[in-house]
Amino acid sequence: GTFTHNLGTVQFDGGGAQAINDANNWYDLTITTSTARTITFEESVSQDIDAAGTLTLTGTSGNLLTLTSSNEPNNDWLIDVNIGASFTVDFTNGIDVTANATGQTVDADNSVCTRTNNWNCAVNYSGNAYESDESTVLVECGAVGDEVELRLEGVTYTTSCSSATGAFTFANVPAPALGAIGVLWLDNTISGTYGSVAIEFSAGGLTDLDIYEDTL
Repeated sequence: GTFTHNLGTVQFDGGGAQAINDANNWYDLTITTSTARTITFEESVSQDIDAAGTLTLTGTSGNLLTLTSSNEPNNDWLIDVNIGASFTVDFTNGIDVTANATGQTVDADNSVCTRTNNWNCAVNYSGNAYESDESTVLVECGAVGDEVELRLEGVTYTTSCSSATGAFTFANVPAPALGAIGVLWLDNTISGTYGSVAIEFSAGGLTDLDIYEDTL
């Protein structure tokens, strides 16, 4: 039957696959996991998030929360995150989902999207830039700007590294196709320093993408 909230929170925190059937009205809906797991939603019916409510869908790095349709790949499952609701969608694998265009577009961080509508995926890539000794912060960090560049699926992204730690982040990069190859390199450095790292996109964002002076 249909579930209608009473201004409460419903949390799915089991360790295995679960299914959510029928059209439901949620106030606070929370689905989290620290191990890879799948939630299957009934096709063609909507999960509605109250305008004053909250949606939380999170996995972890390397352990994505898969959210799919009961009739994959033929029919989508539907969700309506009403205007005013807050949401966090992170480390997920969204499959055959349509977010209602009259509600909010869902932005899924560090996630994978397959046949999604109004449900967008973005990933973050981060690491540190070091001198060739692999411990000293690259001297150019913070000095000239855009010292680190990323080339992925025909698009070049630039960012700076911290002069204190060498840390850099490429935030909210559109999630590439699984298996896509990217190249990370040092550029715009004062001394002509170079260094590069090749990466393969598997799922979710990547951290610890350390890059070293004069190292390929």
